Amino acid sequence: MFAKLVADCPHLLTQGDVFTAGCAMIFFKSMGWRNKDISQRIIGYYPQLLLLDRRRDIDPVVRFLERMNCTGENLRLLVWEYPRIFDKNYRRQVRKFQHLGVYGLTMQSSVSRASEASAAEEGISLTLGRGTGALWE
Repeated sequence: MFAKLVADCPHLLTQGDVFTAGCAMIFFKSMGWRNKDISQRIIGYYPQLLLLDRRRDIDPVVRFLERMNCTGENLRLLVWEYPRIFDKNYRRQVRKFQHLGVYGLTMQSSVSRASEASAAEEGISLTLGRGTGALWE
């Protein structure tokens, strides 16, 4: 697989590093991809994904998807069918998938997440409001 990477995408080794590419490959393997899949689909079609830093580029997208109820098999399927989800415009793609109702992403999950966030903010502001009132008494 490394030989294919060097032959097909030499710029990856000048712009990135082997450790970063290896971490990206390990991530895709954790999603159920085999070496053959990585070689054919990632290196063949989306080699730029091997430049992604796991902590900076991949993990935040995965956490966002999990908060939107895209977990387990739905997450694996999404990564398999649309590996470009790790692009900078992933939120726009997630909204499209929500409108389509695929990968466990629905508009309902978006609404419920927004209401949970709103309730959490109100709880914080009410607590702060009570606390500041006690200071002035």
